[in-house]
Amino acid sequence: MSYYPNTQINVSGTSTDWRLQFTEEDRKNIVSRLFKGLEFLNKNSEENFSDNQRFFYSKNWENEAYNIANSRDEYNSIIGAKLKELTTRINTAVQRKQQHVMQHLPEQIAT
Repeated sequence: MSYYPNTQINVSGTSTDWRLQFTEEDRKNIVSRLFKGLEFLNKNSEENFSDNQRFFYSKNWENEAYNIANSRDEYNSIIGAKLKELTTRINTAVQRKQQHVMQHLPEQIAT
């Protein structure tokens, strides 16, 4: 059974579809990157996604990019935008954590 059962590819022989040169392993690597981004977000914020949720979101984001994109460059742009969004959320979460620590540091020193 394929890792991506909903994938639809026109293999008529005349197609120059970019997806034909994109392996299942390539797609798994992208899902893994997205999963790791969500995992890092979990560790640095109040988000609390289970492993199953992180896998579900990662796989769906990749599958959506794969099915929407008209080229490998467009696919990479869509994935890049999602990774940038995750990075922004992670950075915001880290800053909030640091601010929280700095706000409560005087209280900890006083006790």
